[in-house]
Amino acid sequence: MQAQDSTQIIFKPDVQELLNAKVEVNQEQTISTGSFKTTALREAAGIVSVITADMIKNSGARDIVELLRFAPGIDFGMDPDGTTSVTVRGNYAMEGKLLVLVDGVQMNEVAYGGFFFYPRVPLENIDRIEIIRGPGSAIYGGFAALAVINIISKNYLQGIGNTASLQAGISQNGFSRGNIQFTTAQKYANETEVYFSGYVGETNRNNTIFTHPNEMTISYKDSSWVRPVNMNIGIKHKRFNMRVIYDQVRAKTIHNLGEHVNNGLYTTLSYNFQINKQLTLTPRFQSKRQTPWDFQDGSIYYQDLTNMRIIRTSFDAVLLYQPSDKLSWATGVEYFIDDANYARKTTTFYNGKNALSFSNIGAFTEFVFSSKYGNIVAGARFDKYGISRPAFVPRIAYTKAFENFHVKYLYSYAFKNPTLMNISVSGGQIFPEYVRSSELEIGYHWRNKFFLNANIFHIKIFEFISYEYEPISQVDIYTNAGTTGSNGAEVELRYVHKKGYFNINFSSYVPEYVSNSPLNFASLQITKITNENQVQKLIVEGQERVFAGLAPQRLTAQVHQRLSKKIGVNLTAQWFSQKYAYLANADYSEREVITYPSTAILNLNLTFDDVFTKGLDLSAGIFNLLNERQFLTVYQRLGSMPFLEQGRELVVKVKYRL
Repeated sequence: MQAQDSTQIIFKPDVQELLNAKVEVNQEQTISTGSFKTTALREAAGIVSVITADMIKNSGARDIVELLRFAPGIDFGMDPDGTTSVTVRGNYAMEGKLLVLVDGVQMNEVAYGGFFFYPRVPLENIDRIEIIRGPGSAIYGGFAALAVINIISKNYLQGIGNTASLQAGISQNGFSRGNIQFTTAQKYANETEVYFSGYVGETNRNNTIFTHPNEMTISYKDSSWVRPVNMNIGIKHKRFNMRVIYDQVRAKTIHNLGEHVNNGLYTTLSYNFQINKQLTLTPRFQSKRQTPWDFQDGSIYYQDLTNMRIIRTSFDAVLLYQPSDKLSWATGVEYFIDDANYARKTTTFYNGKNALSFSNIGAFTEFVFSSKYGNIVAGARFDKYGISRPAFVPRIAYTKAFENFHVKYLYSYAFKNPTLMNISVSGGQIFPEYVRSSELEIGYHWRNKFFLNANIFHIKIFEFISYEYEPISQVDIYTNAGTTGSNGAEVELRYVHKKGYFNINFSSYVPEYVSNSPLNFASLQITKITNENQVQKLIVEGQERVFAGLAPQRLTAQVHQRLSKKIGVNLTAQWFSQKYAYLANADYSEREVITYPSTAILNLNLTFDDVFTKGLDLSAGIFNLLNERQFLTVYQRLGSMPFLEQGRELVVKVKYRL
């Protein structure tokens, strides 16, 4: 009798494993984001949207921006440097206010805290995306003041085995995109699971030449390409987990800053110690090695100021105690250190040196109590980063599912720590930004076919960290600029039947800002306003119910219908309301308000499963069917050039599963 080879590969999960996984899917949907344990979606302490693998496949979504726009409250604009920025419920969230996780790895760059929303995230093997539209700092720290996006890859249990995919696109002036992805997920007989994904491609985000109202003409074909390279490696052995992600993106922006190169190597190691049935301890080590703002062959100013190498080394540990199904308590600590060095030896930080280092110490705790009357979640976090003031934020939530109905009330404080470059550019004269949020959601579901959620929110941001750029002197300015925020509502409806589904959501906001309103809770008092008039620049002059550069209302609808067992059709329609943005002349001596009319974007996608042979899938879609002109505009009154998004495009995807 031969001994079993412990390294034998099982290419696909067995039938029983798939059945067990299917049972979990058919039960009430759960999420892992926003808490220290998996929670039923209807009782999660957050306003959450989930984008599933089926929605990604059926929609034929071309990139991460298009995909995240399916969720209410999430939209995109243009940063002054030409990168794509993100907004949450009307509030600018680019620099360290929205945390992006990929398989548990924090992907935000350390210098300014943002995530570059280029077409750089491989979509083909995403299992789901969990989006918390609300504060997450009490758990995740200073990069999660407004929202958390958690991208979760498929694993061995999804039966992906070995897959290869190809995407190609053509727009009115020729080639628009092309990328390839290879993925393997294997399980060995010694309880080891291995995941690997490789992705490389090129996208021209627009192929046209366009003259803007300020009479400046831009050839987008020459200034909007993106070339990503991504590798994702995961190893799981019993209670040990390792994830290594290499992410590079090269992009050309419209502002003549040169070629933007972002490199990152992310490593995470963790082990789950089961001390007893009620008590677990999970220590985790993480390392980020980044060159996030490497501008090549462009402005010497940007080459000097932004080309740096940064290493963040962090350690955290979470102790989870669950004495019963009704009670759990989690507590933990986190420590990390940021080390930055300019590429040019003659360039210095605010301390007069070529190197800068800051450390952070944090502690957090959360209690969850469940009863027949509902669930109460209470938690808090303390952080101290570098030379900035300490930050302390509490949160409390009540959730309850009443058979077909559910209700949530969330009251949270959150914070955005000044990043390494916020501190350096401001000369150390900048303080944490605080967010106070109240959210109420009511939901109804019927027979797992009909789902309706509606929420209202009130967000107030204190000591708003504002960015200004003086193009003549080429000087960046960061200041604490008073109080801003938004009020609004979001509605989501979903109907599922045997041969398809229908989704529709609507989001709306109005600005709220008070130029000199102090924040007070417990013993914490923040009354210093460095530049109280700065927040008024977020509002359009004469249009005080909208933020500059953002559409205040949006409607999204998706209809998917199976025409047969192997063929499906999907129609996505999005309406963006009218918006206003500032546009400057060539030397920025004058700025005027430009009105951008409402737009309607229609995407039609067909999917074909097991074409010619089993495992070969095909999709073909026409995107922006009406060839609408949709612009990513710049927030605030900076006046930088907007970006014209891709017009009508034909995209084909081919995927083969071994």
